[in-house]
Amino acid sequence: MSHGFIKLPREFMASRLWLAERFTRGQALLDLYGLANHAHSTIFIHGIQVDLRPGQLAWAQSSLSKRWRWNRRTTARFFRGLEVTREIHISVSRLTTITTMLHWKEWQESTQRSAQQSAQQTAQQSAHRQEGKEGREGKEHTEGAEEPFPKDASKNNSSGVLLFRAWWATEFNRRNGTPYVFAHGKDEKTIKDLLAACGGDIEKLRARALQFFASSDPFLEKAGHTLGVFQVRFNGLGEQHSKGKPPALTETQKYLQEQAK
Repeated sequence: MSHGFIKLPREFMASRLWLAERFTRGQALLDLYGLANHAHSTIFIHGIQVDLRPGQLAWAQSSLSKRWRWNRRTTARFFRGLEVTREIHISVSRLTTITTMLHWKEWQESTQRSAQQSAQQTAQQSAHRQEGKEGREGKEHTEGAEEPFPKDASKNNSSGVLLFRAWWATEFNRRNGTPYVFAHGKDEKTIKDLLAACGGDIEKLRARALQFFASSDPFLEKAGHTLGVFQVRFNGLGEQHSKGKPPALTETQKYLQEQAK
């Protein structure tokens, strides 16, 4: 039996190849996962707000019957079977039917862990190749402490960017329960600039990032824990660390003004 997961773009489930023929039962189940929301979202039905959590979809069985080329009775039997086997939970209201995929969190967390492990492994291999070494240098571990970055990471800016990027993705998912979506090119440049501001010291940059994630600033709840916001708050975090005082909000105000334009 095969193990592990595969990545499948959602766009594929809107392609002519996917929708070309009458669906099988397995294809229909996979389609439900593809149609489910990947993040919290809000829809409006007849002007009434309906909130959807990750793993939920608000498709009527009549609409799914047309999509799958099934009759209504077949679709109804299929949904009853999925409820019996605890694959889904159905909530019916006067507005719509909300289907919750009960294995969504389990499957997504497993997929994210695999992706993060792969990203970290790729970053470490890239750093290894760029330094031209055949093995990792020995590391000293302190019980209960976070594992440090490789000692040679600060010597090579490119490898430092890759390693910090992989660490950021892991830390963001651990704290927020969702994967971090990188703006390719832009975020790499942001990390490069932040690393330069730390004099190439990747451990110093991670210490600032941990302060950023642990901050209780209400502004961060609205703006989000993104690399762009981290860059805006970077100097303030340094002041907070050195003086023991809350960071000034001047950079935050500038950020809000830019977002309002």
